[in-house]
Amino acid sequence: LAGATLAIGVMAPQVMPATAHADENTGESTVNLRIIETSDIHVNLMNYDYYQTKTDNKVGLVQTATLVNKAREEVKNSVLFDDGDALQGTPLGDYVANKIKDPK
Repeated sequence: LAGATLAIGVMAPQVMPATAHADENTGESTVNLRIIETSDIHVNLMNYDYYQTKTDNKVGLVQTATLVNKAREEVKNSVLFDDGDALQGTPLGDYVANKIKDPK
């Protein structure tokens, strides 16, 4: 539980609350909204492939942030959701989970 709390505490500040409004200048009552979703991060925090033991710029939160920022720049209104599965699935995640269970 402590590991999950820590991970959520680290990830939560990356999500900025926002409000979308219809454009008052055009009189439109419709708001176009882009929904951005991440899923299965699997503790890929760095641009590193733990199985190939080498740098891989196709993975990691740095690459994710780059893609999310690009998607947000393309539209006026967007919202980001993470579907979960962020706390397990790589050797780093497994190591941290085991350290929390048995801190010896």
